Amino acid sequence: MIPKTSLKLLKHKALLDRLPEDHPQYRYIYDKWRQFESGQAGEANLEYYLKQAYLDSPQFLNGLRIEHQSAFQIDWLLFDLGYRVILEIKNYTAPIYFDPHSRQLIRTKAGEKEVFPDPLLQVDLQHAQLRRFLDEHNFE
Repeated sequence: MIPKTSLKLLKHKALLDRLPEDHPQYRYIYDKWRQFESGQAGEANLEYYLKQAYLDSPQFLNGLRIEHQSAFQIDWLLFDLGYRVILEIKNYTAPIYFDPHSRQLIRTKAGEKEVFPDPLLQVDLQHAQLRRFLDEHNFE
């Protein structure tokens, strides 16, 4: 159930291993690699929490990408006969704040604020796209 290492993560790591540290793009590529590595770790840690939930017999799909009208990706889809749960994994270090007015996620790290798109809005959109896909393919 642990997700395999993503191709993006492997590509960035291979590039980092070949670039000198004083290369103008090194820092950017390193930051992207750390982002992908952090996301990968967050998804891998999910297995522990799912085991703690003692769910009866759920099915899991990881890294689901659906090409329908406009393509969309779901980190994890947990489903059984009676339910479907979309899990969007974020693995941020430092405190985060969900701003309900601007629909943004704000992280404060080392005294600096960094703004990210609201993952709740992302899941709402994924839900609507999945619902539309399932309806058009006659799934209840």
